[in-house]
Amino acid sequence: MIALTNVDVLTQMKQMLQKGCLGYLLKDVSPEILVKAIETVYGGEQFLNEELKKQLLNSLSGHGEKQLITRREKEILKLILEENTNQQIADKLFLSLRTVENHRNNLLQKLNAKNTAGLVKIALQEGLV
Repeated sequence: MIALTNVDVLTQMKQMLQKGCLGYLLKDVSPEILVKAIETVYGGEQFLNEELKKQLLNSLSGHGEKQLITRREKEILKLILEENTNQQIADKLFLSLRTVENHRNNLLQKLNAKNTAGLVKIALQEGLV
């Protein structure tokens, strides 16, 4: 079984893998990676794309208090810095409002920010955009 989702929250990924899922991919994965994942899982091995694998390894090793952010999260972070609302971001990226809200919440969690102002401050300090 391969999970194809827009949720890149580490706890969700761990739960899926613990319940027997052999692959975990984000919806914006390239067709080539999707085919590779299917072939790998069909062969009985686990498959995670590199970005998710790094996040998982960082969490297991205790490194990365601030987890790596995904390419999509960087896009959304940039649009937040440009003072776009969630709805404007959703419209620009052709995503649902709920998806943008999930990404924003993931960013808050990953960067240990309490609100949007903190998110912007950390993003600028860390040079994330």
